[in-house]
Amino acid sequence: MSGLLHSNIIGAVLLFGLGLFAVVGSFCEDQNAELIVRRLTRWSELVVLAAGLSLDNLMVGFSLGLGEAPPLVEATTILFF
Repeated sequence: MSGLLHSNIIGAVLLFGLGLFAVVGSFCEDQNAELIVRRLTRWSELVVLAAGLSLDNLMVGFSLGLGEAPPLVEATTILFF
């Protein structure tokens, strides 16, 4: 297998795992929901979230750029995803 195929498989498994984690987590009721909301809306948590989203968009941009996609398609894909 080529390195590109390995990275596609790893990416798909990670994406599936994160999606599964989000779905399972949405069904679990937590008694400390207010505490969690307060923690997630602190500045430090928001900065971490913004950095994660920026890295995600950077990776999507590089991936689309390596596939020789037109710039308008790349920008639209990053906009919606």
